[in-house]
Amino acid sequence: MSGSLGTGRDSTGTGLTATDHRRILAALYPSGGIVSGLGVTGGGGLSYTVAAGVAVVPRGSDGTRVAAYDGGTVAGTAGDSTYPRIDLIALKALDPSLDGSHTVTVSVIKGTPSASPTAPSLPAGSITIAQAYVAAGMTSTSTGAAITPGAAAVPYGATIGRIAHGDNTGTDAQDWSGAWTLQVATSTKNLPTKRLAEFRYTFRASAGGDSSMYVRLVIDGAVASDGADEVAVGRYYNRQTVTWVAELPAGVHSVGVQAMGNTGAPQATWQGLRSLDVIDLGVA
Repeated sequence: MSGSLGTGRDSTGTGLTATDHRRILAALYPSGGIVSGLGVTGGGGLSYTVAAGVAVVPRGSDGTRVAAYDGGTVAGTAGDSTYPRIDLIALKALDPSLDGSHTVTVSVIKGTPSASPTAPSLPAGSITIAQAYVAAGMTSTSTGAAITPGAAAVPYGATIGRIAHGDNTGTDAQDWSGAWTLQVATSTKNLPTKRLAEFRYTFRASAGGDSSMYVRLVIDGAVASDGADEVAVGRYYNRQTVTWVAELPAGVHSVGVQAMGNTGAPQATWQGLRSLDVIDLGVA
């Protein structure tokens, strides 16, 4: 029925049902994720500590819930003797009509040990609040588990802001052999959905005379621009910026910028500034 979120039923019982509220929340948040808190840290043993916080938890056709968790600890398991694995720290909002309970739980979903491990499947109605790369032989989550936070919940139409930043402050000569060389690299935040992003490469360089270099964008090890972006380099090291726009799938990504010198011109030297900023522009 029609109605408004946060408005109670009147004396005749007219108003939104819990299902209606979940339908509105599903429209507001197209994907689940962390709203605030819920940071996960390792400890001296095999447990993880989870901070209090709030998360958006979709449950398919039953709609979306916004869950508050008071914080606590959750038990993990020791690492495999031979191979690493990936575990998920998952949050689930239970519902009396579906689960017979009205609580919010956090659990560890154990992955399969492998030379090249992949994350296990999430139980229905759960979201990942952290991913733990569990080293072979791990006996302490504080030293043997590399923890990556889960994705943020982003309201429909909103942008996340800056999702990555990397710096290279060295003053050094650019390779002038005609090879592409990496200038700056970084990793993005964990993206909840496919996003459209702007990549801003800012630099200073100078040369003994009129010169130029080519620059290109690299995403997850693959060239993401055509490599034909030529930037002029002169005697004075003015600040310059090159921008690209590209799509990024959900998840964490490595991003970087490579440069190649114009070997028919004087060699250029980077002057203490090479930075890459990645700005979220919204859902792709």
